[in-house]
Amino acid sequence: MELSQVVRDAQRRADNLTGATEARNNPRNVARRIEDLEKSHRATARQLNGYSFTRYGYTETHEPATGDRAERLRIELADLDQQLTHWRKVLADLTTDGTKMYGPDDISVGDFVYRSSRMRVLRVNKKSVTVEYGPLTSTVKYHDIRAHRRAGDAENEATIETRPDPKDT
Repeated sequence: MELSQVVRDAQRRADNLTGATEARNNPRNVARRIEDLEKSHRATARQLNGYSFTRYGYTETHEPATGDRAERLRIELADLDQQLTHWRKVLADLTTDGTKMYGPDDISVGDFVYRSSRMRVLRVNKKSVTVEYGPLTSTVKYHDIRAHRRAGDAENEATIETRPDPKDT
C-alpha cells in the first residue's frame, strides 16, 4: 500500500471519528439519552421496590425484588445513576457553550417554534409543547425545538431564525 493511500485512510478514519463524536454530543441527542436513562432508572426502581397498577378494574401487584435479583437491580441503579450524572454534566457543558435548550419557562401559548418547520404553540406542557401543524396538531418535545420566537415579534410574521442541526449537514 502506498504512503498516500495510508494517509488518506487515516484522514478518512479521523473524519469519521470526529463526525461520530459530534453526533454523540449533539445537545438534542444528549437530551434524548438522558430521557431514556431516566425512564430506565424509574423502571428498575419499580422492579426493585415493587409496584402495583389497576387496569380495567383489576389490580396487579408485583412484590419487591429479593436476593440476587435485588442485588443485580441495585447495581444496575448505581450504573444508571453514574450515567445520568455524566450525561447531565455533558448537557450542562453544552448549554454553557451557548447552545440553547428550551423549557416550559421559555415558551408561551401563541409563540412560534421551529423543529422541521415553523409552528405556532397552542399549549405548553411540562415536557413538550402542542403545536399547530397545518390543519392538525402535533407534540414537540423541548429538546427537539431548534428555534423560538415570541408572539408579536415583527420578524415572526415572515421568518424564524434557526440553529443549524449537525445531523442535517
